[in-house]
Parts: sequence; structure tokens; C-alpha cells
Amino acid sequence: MKIQEFLSEMTEYWPRSAENKTITKTVAKILHSVPEGKLEDILLTLQKNFTPSKPIGVYELNKAMDELGITQVSTMEEKYLVECDCCGNRFEYSMGVNDNCGLCSFPYEWTKTVIGYRVTGGGTVPKTIEDGYHKKLEHYRAQLKRKRAS
Repeated sequence: MKIQEFLSEMTEYWPRSAENKTITKTVAKILHSVPEGKLEDILLTLQKNFTPSKPIGVYELNKAMDELGITQVSTMEEKYLVECDCCGNRFEYSMGVNDNCGLCSFPYEWTKTVIGYRVTGGGTVPKTIEDGYHKKLEHYRAQLKRKRAS
């Protein structure tokens, strides 16, 4: 089975997967690192474990590959230039490779979480998330201050 055949059968069996072109491209990217002889096994495992009513994405693909003992590869090859909320340092962010600021070690995932809530939640962030975010900022700023003082 070739990757294109896999994607065709995947989007036919899980029609909602075809709606998200980004996920389909990411799945294809992952499949390029899988031997062609294993593609059919992955598809059968997906069909066995996941109903056609929900879309298939990276999470489901990784679960099927785990079940079959197929080594996974990172899907985040792209790097993004981001600015640290804690210290203002600009650094290249690449999920799983460079998750934290190189200067103060503040985890960029916290920034992504807050941005996500602001975008999808109409501009508001739940109080528990906002409080946790500010506590983290204070902690890392104090840590950076101690580092600079020594």
C-alpha cells in the first residue's frame, strides 16, 4: 500500500478526516517515515480501534503505531520565532525540541495555552489557568533575577 492509497482509504472510511487538510498533510508527513509494508497494518488497526463517526488525526495514528510497535517521529519540524512572555527573549520554538526559553527557561506551552483560550474563548481565560500562568511567570522571573544576581 502506498501513502496516497492509505490517505484515500482513510478519508473514505473517516469522511470527517477529509475536512481538515492540515491534519491530512501531517498524517502524510508521519507516514513517510513508515515502511510501506506497515501502512496496511496501521490502517487495519485504526479501523479496528476507531469508529467512522469521528475524524482520525495524529493522536489516533500515533496510538495505532504504538500498538503495532512502530517508532513514531516528530511531526513538528517547523520552527517558529517567538517571544518569551517572562523575559522578552526571542527564540526559535519547535515543539518537543525547543519548548522553553533559552534565557529564563519559561515553558512556551503556557503562552500557547493562554493564547489558545483568548482566541477560542472570546478573549477570556479561565481564572484557574490565568492564576497558574501568572504564578509561573513570577516564579521564572524570580529565578532569572537570582541567576543574574549571582
